[in-house]
Amino acid sequence: MDLNTVIKNLENTIEGKEEFYQSLTPPNLIHKDFNSELATMSVLKQFLRMNIDELKLILNDLKSITYFQGIS
Repeated sequence: MDLNTVIKNLENTIEGKEEFYQSLTPPNLIHKDFNSELATMSVLKQFLRMNIDELKLILNDLKSITYFQGIS
């Protein structure tokens, strides 16, 4: 597996997680009687957002390696 394959796989992973993040019900639309559901959804969305942001940083690092090494 070469670096470009790793980059493409990471881009696909980020895209899938972004789609999942967007599909999650916003916490304010969850029924008010389900406080545990609200808390769970909120934590899940926050964790997923942090994960996506970290993956984007890794992706940028990998892309900079390919730039400086002249890999395309």
